Amino acid sequence: MGDAPVSVAAVRAAMASSRDALCVVDGRLDGVHAVVHVNAAFTTITGWTAREFLGRSPLDLASPDVDRAELRRMRTTLTAGRSGHGTLEVLRADGSTAWVEIDVTIARAGAAPGGTYVLLGRDVTAAHTATTALERANALLRMAATTGGVGIWSMEPTTGWAEWDETYRRLVGIGADEPASVQRGLLALHPDDVAVAREHFGGDYLGHEHSYRVVHPDGSVRHALVRGVVVEEGSDGRPRRYSGTIVDITASHEPAERVTDILESITDAYVAVDGRWRITYLNRRAERDFGVRRQDVLGRHLWQEVFPTTNPTVFQRRGLEVMASGQPAVFDGLFLPTRRWVEVHCFPLTDGIAGYLRDTSDRRAAERERSLRVEIERSARVAAETAQVELARQATHDALTGLVNRPELTRRLDGSLATTRGAGEQLAVLFLDLDRFKLVNDTLGHAAGDELLVVVAHRLAAVLRPQDVVARIGGDEFVVALLGAPQELVPVVVSRLLDEVRRPVVVQGQELTVTASLGVCVGTAGATADTMLRDADVALYRAKDAGRDQSAWFDAETRESVVRRVGIETGLRRAVAGGQLRLVHQPSFDLRSGRATGVEALLRWQHPEHGLLLPGRFVPVAEDSGLIVGVGEWVIATACQEAAGWPAERRDVVAWVNVSLRQLRRPGLAATVVHHLAETGLSPERFGVEVTESALGDDSTALPELLELTRLGVHLAIDDFGTGYSSLARLRGLPVDVLKIDRSFVAELGGTSDPIVDAVVALGHALRLTTIAEGVELPEQLDALRAAGCDEVAGFLLARPVPVAQLWAAAATGSALLAGG
Repeated sequence: MGDAPVSVAAVRAAMASSRDALCVVDGRLDGVHAVVHVNAAFTTITGWTAREFLGRSPLDLASPDVDRAELRRMRTTLTAGRSGHGTLEVLRADGSTAWVEIDVTIARAGAAPGGTYVLLGRDVTAAHTATTALERANALLRMAATTGGVGIWSMEPTTGWAEWDETYRRLVGIGADEPASVQRGLLALHPDDVAVAREHFGGDYLGHEHSYRVVHPDGSVRHALVRGVVVEEGSDGRPRRYSGTIVDITASHEPAERVTDILESITDAYVAVDGRWRITYLNRRAERDFGVRRQDVLGRHLWQEVFPTTNPTVFQRRGLEVMASGQPAVFDGLFLPTRRWVEVHCFPLTDGIAGYLRDTSDRRAAERERSLRVEIERSARVAAETAQVELARQATHDALTGLVNRPELTRRLDGSLATTRGAGEQLAVLFLDLDRFKLVNDTLGHAAGDELLVVVAHRLAAVLRPQDVVARIGGDEFVVALLGAPQELVPVVVSRLLDEVRRPVVVQGQELTVTASLGVCVGTAGATADTMLRDADVALYRAKDAGRDQSAWFDAETRESVVRRVGIETGLRRAVAGGQLRLVHQPSFDLRSGRATGVEALLRWQHPEHGLLLPGRFVPVAEDSGLIVGVGEWVIATACQEAAGWPAERRDVVAWVNVSLRQLRRPGLAATVVHHLAETGLSPERFGVEVTESALGDDSTALPELLELTRLGVHLAIDDFGTGYSSLARLRGLPVDVLKIDRSFVAELGGTSDPIVDAVVALGHALRLTTIAEGVELPEQLDALRAAGCDEVAGFLLARPVPVAQLWAAAATGSALLAGG
């Protein structure tokens, strides 16, 4: 428009039929620029009626967020009485905003400031929104171009044209000499994802984000996150060209089952919809809060079918913005079906959006509207910033506990080792492992185990100084790095960490008390992060071997011990299949008749390098590693086979084997014994198993296998009796035939009996059990056992352990000795 004056009457005549907002402003009313007339389109666009706005300044329409400099420029234009043009963000009567393009035209000049002029306004909100979305898309592409590992692409689905960069080609497995096209890009996708991609890029919406599976020429499958925006529209207004980015997310692709578990456990309602507003998921809290059942609403349109009374509202409008922009948002509104205010944390998904919803009615009632708007804007900014750094954080932190992960710990350790430390300071690595953590998972479930790990992580972090580091490196293993710590601080921190773990913790309504074992390694010259972690782990093994719930410090002897232990375990795995295990046999004798009544099968390992090894060298390792189950079955099978070949006159002698608690706790021991008895033809009455008293204790898991064995006729003996903690009531409840007096008591015997031995013999006779004393090496020990009334004896004095071929010759020697005595 020009500056030529027009009559007010002519302007008013045009106002009635105009679809643009028109208002007449008079600047001569006491020097104030006041609106004196508006048309119906003004009310449609701004929401303000003529009665509400007449007499006010047109600049009262400006949103509080309008740039102050722009507002001053417009005020100067009005004051000077000049024509002008501009775009203004207008505050509507309902509190929402709209973008209006404004032309200012002088209607009548006068002596008073400004004269009379006309404002012509056109609603350009839709165009402004589209422009903003395009600017955001361009910013996203620029950011991707400068970020390592992000590929860039463009394509026109209607023409088949496409182009992409080298990162895109490498990620999807397309050769450098292959021409770019939409069809070639689709061929790189998993067949099940092609239809989804065609649907996404054939829609009318401006934004797109989805996870696709990419199949490389070698058959390997990767997961890629593709983001795209419309950068050009056709003449029909539909999308013509897309551009975007692609990122490899294979490493962070989390199993759906774990995501579902998390969503079902949170206290917020969670709802997810696809790009067409069809409900794809809602958790139990959402069912309860909104009074729906998921089986009734999954796949249905959120607004049209499930909550029609909420369409349209702030929830749908802001959800559309998140879909279009791909950026998270936080907002709230009145949810009409429940008449409650709901705060929504809304995030974009690969196809649609998801929201975490929380009832904020009580909080809102206590806050003023202006304060709430400020807080929402602040939360939105925080959410946007958090989303930008989340991927970087995931690369360096443990998802469950929030602690740093192993790669980040290694990086910090190497950095600290490269820094010169002051006198009296040192770098210490503490390797901590929860004792028997598997029992928590097995009895309470993995969710309870995860909850316990989070509590422990927080407790460990609370003990440390700001410069120290605590990391979770897998399972129930944690590492604490004391960076530049005074020497006297290390043992103090070790003690506090173990104390913190011991404090009871409530998990899923149950109070648990757990302990930890801890290995300590102090940095020395030439140390690296890897060697320190290895050495601290070695010390941890030592702490566990010593009984758990304690710490151990690394030294060269510890390393050698663990190396030997690993060597034993490795060799033992080959020993069974390689035929390196042996059985030797030691008979026991009836003190009255001198006859051999039982033969105990004793295990030996014919090591290819170290010769014949006794059980003390390798059985503890077999117990800890679980190899004892396979070794134990070999002992049972071999003992049955050899006993089946004994001479006919020895068929009343019982063959005894030792079984461990791990074998008893594992279902199937009785079935294993029955199998080998049947296979060799050995009668169950000629076979017996020995269980140590300390292994039994109050462990009820072993009882079913023992009862089944004795029901079949197999004998049962308690070995090393007197060294454990079986109660008399417990002893009476076991199907025991024999009590074997531990050799430590026999070693104390002189020419007279011992009170403890007398008591054990008397107890056995009272319970009608046979008592056998082991470890008899001296004639005076034999005399004392006779005096105590012991039933049977065994030991080097009578017969040493020998191979089966020499067994009965050794037994004859022992019988002759007893007969002569």
